[in-house]
Amino acid sequence: MLRAGITEVTGKRAGAAIKFEGIHKRYGSSVAIERLDLDIQQGEFISLLGPSGSGKSTLLMMLAGFEQVSGGRILIDDCDVTLLPPERRGIGMVFQNYALFPHMTVAENIGFSLRQTRTSKAVIHDKVSKMLDLVQLSGFENRYPQQLSGGQQQRVAIARAVVFDPPVLLMDEPLSALDKQLREAMQLEIKSLHDRLGITFIYVTHDQREALVMSDRVALLNDGKIEQIGSPRELYDRPCSRFAASFIGEANFLTVEVTGATAAGYYDVRMFDRTFTARGGDGARLGPAQCVLRPEKIHLTAASNTLDAAESQIEGIVTSALFMGESLRYTVEVGGCSLTVSQPHRSGTPTLAPGELARLHWAVDDFLLVV
Repeated sequence: MLRAGITEVTGKRAGAAIKFEGIHKRYGSSVAIERLDLDIQQGEFISLLGPSGSGKSTLLMMLAGFEQVSGGRILIDDCDVTLLPPERRGIGMVFQNYALFPHMTVAENIGFSLRQTRTSKAVIHDKVSKMLDLVQLSGFENRYPQQLSGGQQQRVAIARAVVFDPPVLLMDEPLSALDKQLREAMQLEIKSLHDRLGITFIYVTHDQREALVMSDRVALLNDGKIEQIGSPRELYDRPCSRFAASFIGEANFLTVEVTGATAAGYYDVRMFDRTFTARGGDGARLGPAQCVLRPEKIHLTAASNTLDAAESQIEGIVTSALFMGESLRYTVEVGGCSLTVSQPHRSGTPTLAPGELARLHWAVDDFLLVV
């Protein structure tokens, strides 16, 4: 039996483990999800990240039971829920538009699911009070949704989704309607809430920065398949493909010729009529390839500066220099290729002007072969 609620474990609720096994979803002749396998750990915060049409919301809706799978199985704590209706899955969900009842107070909205299960008034009052305290809205219980800010409405929606102790909370782009400053504040609040509750959070977003900030792991989806899955740092520092490198963060792509392997995981590559060392995975092959170099991984100095001869370095002409507040952003022309360089802005940092000769250098481990 799928549990209807969750228990306290060392001060936290217990999350559920989830498995997608060979999940397939078709809409007529269109394939939305293609034979997807994914294991989500108990109590994990995992984000499903990807562009529009990548399948992330479809995957979430199938887990919630609002979409039927075309093939495969979904398991929650080893219980097959593939054919169960949404109300029997014991899952909480927060929607993009909050979906609060405008004619109900904050307390009535939060306690709605408990009233539907005929929970006693005393228990409802106690649970609602705890939720108000958890989402920092004590004293707001008698207000109506239209009397709240966007961030406060989102907190009410979260409280309503977890008041019945679900083992899993699904969130479908819940912050997309908020302005940038409030969205960033809510990201930290949701992460803190996850840390306090300990239940499994599955979060859908197209915002790569949001996924990096909040998640234990990120599953990057592309055309109904998982392109790459790992910790935020793994996806950012070691993208497995050009798509992964371009979707998560900024990247310079350089055309190279792989000429040989130098050591385990390292390769000689030719570009700008010189040989450099690049880091690559098992998919690296001899011949034409692409390397990725993040703008902030490139260090820029005046060409007159002396550098360690062991460092990877090239010279180029600065074509633009922009002051961005926290950083200086350069475009540098090297052998007919334009590279973007981002340098932190610090007091006393010299600024190179357009037309000046610059030297660019980087660590070998930051120069990556991608397929």
